[in-house]
Amino acid sequence: MYFRRAADPEPLALSEFLQQVDRGAVAKVTFAERDILVTLRDGRTMQTVAPTEFLSANSSFIADLVKHNIRVDVNPLPDPQALS
Repeated sequence: MYFRRAADPEPLALSEFLQQVDRGAVAKVTFAERDILVTLRDGRTMQTVAPTEFLSANSSFIADLVKHNIRVDVNPLPDPQALS
């Protein structure tokens, strides 16, 4: 039995990501620190990087994504106190 490895996400400029949101092409967004994993409605996955402090400087951004019917997930940061 063979398993297909999921393809690595394509790189995506932050400006293009924002345009895709406005077009209604984004289905899901997963935030992991500054990395943003984007799943488009056609099934493709892409990845972009937010500038430092982007989310804190744009407090309505998450609400805007939800208004566009985009699922928003957040991967928690690793706990530096946790044992490896």
